[in-house]
Amino acid sequence: MTDKPQTVLEAILESGIDVHRCAAARALGAVPGSVPALLGALLDEDPDVRTDAATALGRIADASAGPALLENLRADPDSDVKKQVLEALIALRHRPALPLLRKLAVERSDDIAWDDDEFYQDGWDSWVDLQILAIRGLGELGDPEGVPAIVAAMQDEFGQNVDVPAVKALARLGKAGAGALSDLYLSGGELLRLRIARAVSDAPGADNPHLRKLVGAMLEDRAEAVRETAALGLAPDDARLGPLLRDPSPRVRAALLRHAGAHFPALTRDLIADDHAGVRAAALAVIADNPAGFDDPGTRDAVRRAISGDPLAAAAAARAWVALNGARGIKGLTHAVTNRTIPMAFRLGAIEAIKAAGPVAAPHLLKGIGEDDRRLRLAVMTALAELAAGDPAWPNPAGQGLLAALAGELVPAPEEDDGSADTPAEGAPPQPDAEARGDAAETAPAAPDAPADPDASADPEARAEEDEIDQTLPLRPEGSTLDAILSPAAPTPELETPAPEAAPIVLSEAERRLLDLARAPGLKKRKVSLESRVAPHLDVRRFAARLLGGIARPEVAQALGEVLDDADPQVVEAALDSLVQLAEKNINITAQVAEKLEEIASEAPQSQRLLALRLLGFSAEESADEGDARALAILHAALDDADDMVRVEAVRALERRGLCPARFEELLHDRYPGVAIAAAQALARLRADAAAPALLRFACSRDGTYRNDIGRLFARHAPQAGIAALTGLLSDESQKRNWLVAIDALGEVLAAAPPPDHKAT
Repeated sequence: MTDKPQTVLEAILESGIDVHRCAAARALGAVPGSVPALLGALLDEDPDVRTDAATALGRIADASAGPALLENLRADPDSDVKKQVLEALIALRHRPALPLLRKLAVERSDDIAWDDDEFYQDGWDSWVDLQILAIRGLGELGDPEGVPAIVAAMQDEFGQNVDVPAVKALARLGKAGAGALSDLYLSGGELLRLRIARAVSDAPGADNPHLRKLVGAMLEDRAEAVRETAALGLAPDDARLGPLLRDPSPRVRAALLRHAGAHFPALTRDLIADDHAGVRAAALAVIADNPAGFDDPGTRDAVRRAISGDPLAAAAAARAWVALNGARGIKGLTHAVTNRTIPMAFRLGAIEAIKAAGPVAAPHLLKGIGEDDRRLRLAVMTALAELAAGDPAWPNPAGQGLLAALAGELVPAPEEDDGSADTPAEGAPPQPDAEARGDAAETAPAAPDAPADPDASADPEARAEEDEIDQTLPLRPEGSTLDAILSPAAPTPELETPAPEAAPIVLSEAERRLLDLARAPGLKKRKVSLESRVAPHLDVRRFAARLLGGIARPEVAQALGEVLDDADPQVVEAALDSLVQLAEKNINITAQVAEKLEEIASEAPQSQRLLALRLLGFSAEESADEGDARALAILHAALDDADDMVRVEAVRALERRGLCPARFEELLHDRYPGVAIAAAQALARLRADAAAPALLRFACSRDGTYRNDIGRLFARHAPQAGIAALTGLLSDESQKRNWLVAIDALGEVLAAAPPPDHKAT
């Protein structure tokens, strides 16, 4: 890269108008050789220029700029300049500034020129900003002599609260900082102790010898939040974490299990039987994620016993059980998918556990695909999609199951309703009663004469395991309100004495007006139900169409293409979205699918049209045939569509095919900015240097709003041509109104170039 852009920018920095000088200073922050010019700008008459020059010098971080920046910190009265200068000095690691930083940490030092009228004009004392920066700088520059100043700032009862930056700085200041933190920790309240724990945990070298004693004290702190924070700052294999796995706080035990449980197998094994369900679940999750470290009969027995009690903990135990036993571990769990007397939380967890057994799990999961509870249906189908995508063999049971679901073969549509009963949703069957719902077992006991589970295993050994799981899981919450009311031992509530009749309330005229306003129609808060009332046979097909995009197989693309003329528009849209995913994975679409896409791209609703146009951007198997020519004609016609988003998709589709028609230059002036940006991206990528003049004109249009975007496009696709075009504009006095656009865009190009190695010394 030549020196010409630097020369042009430096000339503007020296003699341009103020707004151009500011922009030039910012742009030169990407040019290490511009330090002398930027140092001169530190004396500019405009404080904004001085601020931008200081920012640029901090970005370059050349140590030679330190003395001039320090002089500006002392002598420049503008508060914004001082802040940026101090930031730059910290970035340069300029140690001669340390004495002044120590003073600024505690007082509005007389060594600095202040704007005495600032407080009365703006109501703000800029020293409070510099104090925070000075404290941070003392920590980043590693100045142990600054410890007394930092502590004094924390203890100033009339000053601002600087605890957070102060403890972060002290944690970086070696022995002196560790000693100060220890004293503050012993005398501080819980909030300060927690802040110290966070600072020590985040500090570089937090486990150094000077902080080790303090960390030990925090691990035994009376506040659980402090103990947890200090512990999570240690390496997972640190021996000091072991005792915290027996901490009295369930929150701490669970957090430590997630952080370090795999390194303490014996203690983790003990916590499988913890009194707290969250701790049990955390311990079992560790085992599920690290089965090799817990492969022994004792752990297996403990995990098997843990498939009971709280449904979430039991579900974690089921995942651990399968992780330890592989495919054999799903015996006894498979019937839970369709057993409606088992809590939903466990059934969902069982699906995750069964999925972990691998492809062998697919037939068992398929049993739940037609369940009435939508959560369970979608969980089953998601698990099948993950199994199908991860199985190298094809066809595989999981993928075939999803294809059958898409075809409507697994969950048939209900018979036509004669109108004698209301249905809750279009196409949905009547809702099951309370006993048949999947969540009934979580709120009420099962009916005593409930029929036997039709999906129970015929294998006696498996049936015994199923019965054991069913008997140990809680089928309803204990001590429910209904049980308490019906219990004979329940005490009879005393009748309350009726309150005396209150005097009538008389509203004033103003109160009546307020009441009328409150009753007036308008936006009101409403509760939104998260339970979607969709008929299972519709839901399964739609979700299957959505999930099949993750299975990169030509047969899947063919099946999705066959439903593009389906009567259900949601199935069509989901299939289009999945076809886009497959096309992005280099799965070709057939000519038959392309014909359907052409029809959708021309006549369907907007959401479907956009996806169809996106798909047409991927060439068909025979890109030179007549059908592909029709697809190109549709894309070109869509460039003039009335819908803004359709035009955007058409531009991107043509770009994806490597086509950049002359029409794209016209679209740079499209009424919708998204179309213009898409056209600019296509021109830059496909025409590179040849697109520079058109892109420069676009950068100068629309009030220069997209100048930085165009600068980044130049940097990525045509850096030399972009620099030539931008510097040429800056040499044209008649284009001075567009100089700010060119300077900012040029700054983007220069910033993208890898700079030489200019490290501060």
